[in-house]
Amino acid sequence: MSEVRTANEKDMVEDHIIEVLTKLGYEYIPGEELTPENGERESYRHVILKERFIRSILRLNPWLTDELVEQVYKKVTELAYREFSLGMKEFYDMLVNGVKVKVRDGNWERTRLVRLIDFENPENNEFLVADQFTVEFWSENNLYRRPDIVVFINGIPLAIFEVKGENSNETAKDAFHDHMNKKEDIPQLYLYAQVLVVSDGLETRYGSPTSGWERFFFWEGIESDDDLEVVKGIDVDNDAIPTVYRHKETGEPFTSVEVLLKGLFDKRRFLEYLNDFIIHEQVGSGYIKKIAMYHQFYTVKKAIERTVRAVQSKNVEDKRIGTVWHTQGSGKSLTMLFYARKALKTKELENPLLLFITDRHELDEQLFGVFSRAMKTVDRAESIRDLRRLLSKKSGGVVFSTIQKFGRMFDRFIITTPRVTEEFIELVRAGKIKRGISIKSMRADEEERDTGFIQIGPLVVGEAMAKEVTVKKLSEVTDDDIEDTGFSSVEELIEFLKGEMDKEPEKKLMERNVYIVDFEIIDWYDEFTPKDIFYPVLNERHNIIVIADEAHRSQYRDLAKNLRRALPNAAFMGFTATPIEYEDRSTPLTFGDYISIYSMDIALRHHVVVPIFYESRLLKLHLTNHFIDDEFDEISEKIVKDPDVKDELKRKFATLEKLILSKDRLKKIAEDIVTHFNKRNQTLKGKAMVVTISRRVAVELYNHIEEYKKQAGLKEPTVAVVISGSKSRDPPEFRPHIRSKKELKALELSFKDPDSDPQMVIVVDMWLTGFDVPPLHTMYFDKPMKNHSLMQAIARVNRVFGDKSGGLIVDYIGIADDLRKSLSRYISKKGEEPMTNVERVIDLLKEKYDVVSSYLTGIDYKNWRNLSRKELTLLTVEAYDKIAQKGDDAKKQFVKEVVALKKLYTLASPHPITDQIRDDLVFFEMIKKMIVKYQTRNIKDIARQLEKDITSLISKSIVADEPIDVFEMLQMDKPNISLLSEEFLRELLNYDYKNYVVDVIAKILHDQLRVRMRRNPYRYKTLYEKLNELIDKYNRRIIEVSEVIAELVEIARETRKAIESGKELNMSEEELAFYDLLLVEGGVSENYEVVSRVAKEIARALSGYVTVADWKKRSQVRAKIKNEVKRILMSDLGAFIKDYNQIVRLSEQVLKQAEILFEEKVKEES
Repeated sequence: MSEVRTANEKDMVEDHIIEVLTKLGYEYIPGEELTPENGERESYRHVILKERFIRSILRLNPWLTDELVEQVYKKVTELAYREFSLGMKEFYDMLVNGVKVKVRDGNWERTRLVRLIDFENPENNEFLVADQFTVEFWSENNLYRRPDIVVFINGIPLAIFEVKGENSNETAKDAFHDHMNKKEDIPQLYLYAQVLVVSDGLETRYGSPTSGWERFFFWEGIESDDDLEVVKGIDVDNDAIPTVYRHKETGEPFTSVEVLLKGLFDKRRFLEYLNDFIIHEQVGSGYIKKIAMYHQFYTVKKAIERTVRAVQSKNVEDKRIGTVWHTQGSGKSLTMLFYARKALKTKELENPLLLFITDRHELDEQLFGVFSRAMKTVDRAESIRDLRRLLSKKSGGVVFSTIQKFGRMFDRFIITTPRVTEEFIELVRAGKIKRGISIKSMRADEEERDTGFIQIGPLVVGEAMAKEVTVKKLSEVTDDDIEDTGFSSVEELIEFLKGEMDKEPEKKLMERNVYIVDFEIIDWYDEFTPKDIFYPVLNERHNIIVIADEAHRSQYRDLAKNLRRALPNAAFMGFTATPIEYEDRSTPLTFGDYISIYSMDIALRHHVVVPIFYESRLLKLHLTNHFIDDEFDEISEKIVKDPDVKDELKRKFATLEKLILSKDRLKKIAEDIVTHFNKRNQTLKGKAMVVTISRRVAVELYNHIEEYKKQAGLKEPTVAVVISGSKSRDPPEFRPHIRSKKELKALELSFKDPDSDPQMVIVVDMWLTGFDVPPLHTMYFDKPMKNHSLMQAIARVNRVFGDKSGGLIVDYIGIADDLRKSLSRYISKKGEEPMTNVERVIDLLKEKYDVVSSYLTGIDYKNWRNLSRKELTLLTVEAYDKIAQKGDDAKKQFVKEVVALKKLYTLASPHPITDQIRDDLVFFEMIKKMIVKYQTRNIKDIARQLEKDITSLISKSIVADEPIDVFEMLQMDKPNISLLSEEFLRELLNYDYKNYVVDVIAKILHDQLRVRMRRNPYRYKTLYEKLNELIDKYNRRIIEVSEVIAELVEIARETRKAIESGKELNMSEEELAFYDLLLVEGGVSENYEVVSRVAKEIARALSGYVTVADWKKRSQVRAKIKNEVKRILMSDLGAFIKDYNQIVRLSEQVLKQAEILFEEKVKEES
């Protein structure tokens, strides 16, 4: 029944975890005591500790009857039969909200909630930790798994630990793989678990049951997110992994295990985490569990504390909650979601109304999507009128809106009316009507308006003089026409009009005249004062909380003033990945001091994002600040109001666009992008984005790319243009690229899929913010950008994805200085270089190349491609031996250096230097493969995950041939028993390269003995241990190479003798295994002939059963085998073994050995 464990797995790490948890107040019980036999649970397949569970819910819900208790237990345990993600989600709802039961109240029946946990009072719950908790496979009988450590609260398993020993060869990532394997076998345990932990004593991480390895995080805080500093780390795959921390105030040291346990598993914090920091996001028909990173947890806690103070304050200045600065890719949207859920549950806030504000439609859509996939009730303002309705309600909730709906509306408005005549318009234009248009109040609680026209947008309360009137058909209106009216796009205006004129056919509506009126106020109505003209008061509640997400410039102008006038008693908080630090527009000055800072350098250290690299190409325009200045930024932001300034900027834009549109220049860029991407994509599969200055440039560039591909006979990259517009109004060449919302969504999903087309998109403004594409590894910039706009754009390539080592920015227009300055603003440690130029990567590549080649000094490998196969074999063996002479550490280090070299090669591609060193890198890779191949034990730094990562990074052009090894050279088959023959050993001993000889013999012996020991531990275990002891001495250079070879030869001879002795006894391998087992475990070593006969009979009997498909999984077949073995043992050995229980134990051991033997045999035959 037991699962095989290595001798060192239950070591100091596991014991230390239990020790810390017990000090935190958890009760420890060995897993072997939590058994059905002891009454702790119903069966090994059940994972809820029933008696503890019932005792706890009765304590928390004393009104429960026995019948209701059983009903609750049944509801919770039957979730294990649900589809995993659905059961996982349903259980979490029960955990935090309670289990619904029907109770009788006199003649009435009502629903009550049964609490499973008391989240407010930790000591009212039972906290238990157990090790080696045995769980039976969900779909198979008599097969078991034993997670290393399980944490229970009130009898429910809520956290699972998998650990590896500090001195073992396995890592935290191996522990992660153990979790994933066990999740497949015992899903009923993982369905209830909220947190998974992995540790190898040095590296410690946590994640959820649906997280991939890249979403297993470090925890770096105890009481807060900034009370510790890293003082020690280890180098894993050239990444620094934090292992030891120090408290900033007390100086007390903590290991990574202690930090996680004391930070997250403190009873009160763990309950708060379970209650408020786990969400289930719907994906298709199922769910994924997302849990908070440590900085999200502590940030939300501090933000809630500040929110309570701000809401309860009567002082307007105290209404600033604060600013959260979390860099792009660090989960800012999820932090806002956790904040919203906790705020709505916080009693002191009295059911608050949360208003999330963005300044762009795509950001609003993205954030709303995050919330709506995880929360049932969220509202989104579809229009100004809808916004006023949502903000006027007295209940709490979550509302999303763009800040443009609080627009500054005294410059321009729109009317559409059948009564306005052409004569009237002419009089206005001639300036003969000074009070020509009366604009009545459109307060939220009023419906008054002049009969005959619809006034759209402005909330001016008075009389106005029209300065200019433009008349257009609705179908001809552009985004520029409706600027300053409160609508962000023509599409938004059309949707509004459709709502106002629901009976008017769409065709007729599009032909309706729209009058765009620029005006100035000349008189107010008596009941209003000038301060009221911007925006009316919508709600005076004190518990309204406004959360601004990346609104940037708009937050510091009149739109923000209108927002504050509409909600005069609201509290304000800002979230940003790119805080603005200009004198009078500082983000903290607007929203309050920083609540939390999680900057780019911290995110990089935690592997939450990947680093950004920069490459400059084709700087043909030599643009100066004449074009790339703050004023030019204003064009794209559309916030300049002075007509003269605006005209000047538009002239600059037109000049710049004309330069960029140069046919020769665009053609060269198109060719360069295609060549660059195709070569880069050989090294690292993924997606790319091209950023251009205008829609026209985007379309022209696309045409040049397609033309070049056609001329060159290329099919890649597949490209799409992503622009907004109207198929009815825009030029014909734009129309193929203008998509409906549905079409755009389909394109978005395809682009995000690493295996679908397109591979590349060309954009202007769309998809530059609030758009995550983890496979995106390259961005090509042909558009001047700076400050937060540039930062938001480049963040598209810093997302973690698979083996992506970094994101690359390719610059065609000269954004280097702006990029460096922008990045410098958004790191917490000033003075650090925020990005790496590709030229620096080239320098690092050269340095690393020199390091790797230094291991092979004196060996001429430059001409290896021209050697014969045998000559190449001798060369690789010579190179291997050269490294092996320096010891085991040198071999490990060489492997690490080659891995680092290959990563730099990937980042540098397609720079010409990669072509120059390609062949050498192939040779280095061959030697590295030989080192890995001839390792008799895993090297921690080249464990499974490293090999996997390496493989996926190798370019098609640098995939190394498999090295020709000694077996080919001697014209022998791959390792089998003949390789231990005297002939083979003699051939090998004549070899000049003795270190290579040692590794080859040791590897052959190790592989042979490891397999044979698994099949027959009684015969080969001593030899296996003797070999490992010898190898350890050799690696530590305790004995000379000549001594090692002599002892290896002796072990080889003993191994051959052990193998051949079975043949002398006329036994098959299976018969010999049973023979040795019975001799040792049965205590009948003096009766060789009897035991030999019994072993053969057992093997013969079993051979008939094991041919049945899936015999190990079929309980009836297994039962028959066990009975047959018992019958044979009792019949033939009963005279020697009197104890029936010993017969039963022997039969179980035989069955286990049969599983291994016949499993291996099937593998060989297949």
